[in-house]
Amino acid sequence: MVTCLENCLTPGDSPIKASIAEGCAILLKKELEDRLKLREIISDIYETRSKIVHRGGSIAIESEKSQLADLRLIAQDLLAILISRIDEFGNKKDLLNWILSQKLTSS
Repeated sequence: MVTCLENCLTPGDSPIKASIAEGCAILLKKELEDRLKLREIISDIYETRSKIVHRGGSIAIESEKSQLADLRLIAQDLLAILISRIDEFGNKKDLLNWILSQKLTSS
């Protein structure tokens, strides 16, 4: 599921964790506080993923188990948004340019 987020939201030259956390936050949440909270959740999920993939760890504690449920919902919601806006985001470049414009737009 993290690979799904990575595939949709990472340009070739940006840190992966930041790209997916910020992209999901911008696409899935409207309010700044909600975006910040989601960005933190995704960053934590990515840290757990890295622990498992790169250091041979496993999901060991209850909070990590709940991250899996959160990740399922995030991936599901992201794909639903992208599908519903397929005419707006005809390709990945269009999507990434839109996300960048949202970062640079004043509220």
